[in-house]
Amino acid sequence: MPVENILDVGTGKSAWPHLLTTCGYRVVAMDQVKDYWGSYFNRHYKITVDDITDPAIDHEFDVITCLSVLEHIPNHVAAIAGMKSLLTPGGSIVLSFPYNERRYNPNIYEEASSTYGQDASFVTQVFSREEVNCWCRECDLYVKDQKYFKGFTGEMWTFGERVMPVEEASQDTLHQLTCLVLNAR
Repeated sequence: MPVENILDVGTGKSAWPHLLTTCGYRVVAMDQVKDYWGSYFNRHYKITVDDITDPAIDHEFDVITCLSVLEHIPNHVAAIAGMKSLLTPGGSIVLSFPYNERRYNPNIYEEASSTYGQDASFVTQVFSREEVNCWCRECDLYVKDQKYFKGFTGEMWTFGERVMPVEEASQDTLHQLTCLVLNAR
């Protein structure tokens, strides 16, 4: 399927939408602006203020990117449903987030083993296979591709020493991060 229109969810201060535009895509950047970062201005790209858990935007997109954002949205099922509602038939949602194959954590920064984040004013969830399966079931999506990465020496995101640069891993080896492509049926 040819990709023309891309939505970036949770852009923050990132230049990602600008980079996509320079590659020839039509891009909309969406963020709530005041929740995560406090009030801010993105110097790289115009932000459409909207809530992905109940989007007001009236447009369909071939691809939706949500990079290192979903873990900060408490109602992640509503966020995935909001993204799915904006996809063209057969479109893709590209996600990255902290991940553990077997165990969900509603806020990793509350764990004693976390090496940072205890003062964060936002949640950081670690999703598991169960959440991915739920999103697919609830939103009529399927996993098209998934990659795993090791960024720490411990079992979960922020546990142990940082691994720099991040290393590609597998489903069966130690990993704390995933990049996932979900496709609409």
